[in-house]
Amino acid sequence: MITWVNALGTSEYYLFDISQEVRLGVTGILTYQPAVDEDVSEVHRQTRSINADETLRLICTAEFLTQQDIRALHQIKTSENVEVYLTKDGTKRVGVIVSSALETGYATEDGNGAFTVAIDFPEDYSFFEVIEY
Repeated sequence: MITWVNALGTSEYYLFDISQEVRLGVTGILTYQPAVDEDVSEVHRQTRSINADETLRLICTAEFLTQQDIRALHQIKTSENVEVYLTKDGTKRVGVIVSSALETGYATEDGNGAFTVAIDFPEDYSFFEVIEY
């Protein structure tokens, strides 16, 4: 379950369907070898790795929602306080970052729509090892 603070300052809760993605990233810097005797044809570029990280991302989806439901859930993407429950009773939670890269849209001709949001956990955090339900 995910909880967040909406635009009115009230806590909202929703139980999403989830799928897991793991992103592996390498942060590198581009370096240049100095020219030999001012000959720029001898300059070589080289990328050196300075940091490698692994980030867990959960893709959370909800289907068969009304337009009002989608608009209410969309507030999770602008909330500054989003947490994922690690226990059923809510005694253990972890703060997460909502990726706003996924837009929210819905069709207006029918009454049912879907909502998707990406949740990023802190670096090297193993959600499925600490969750207790």
